[in-house]
Amino acid sequence: MGLSKYQIYFSAINDMVFINHDSKDALEAKFVEVNDVACQTLGYAKEELLAMSVNDVIEGEFADAKSLWYQVKEEGSVVFEKKLC
Repeated sequence: MGLSKYQIYFSAINDMVFINHDSKDALEAKFVEVNDVACQTLGYAKEELLAMSVNDVIEGEFADAKSLWYQVKEEGSVVFEKKLC
């Protein structure tokens, strides 16, 4: 069985993509899937990122993004842009 079109999009997109379980505190929930761009941009192996949560990756430079994650929890999704370089 081949990859679904969503798996292809997920792998081909040029932005970091993280998926975590819906939980009481989405910032603490561990990721269940991340794309290669997220791994490369943050400098982690996929297995390392899958052992992490949103809180683990948005410290320091990304701390202002926490409010966006609460918006995701309330509204279901959010689109934002953050320049890393």
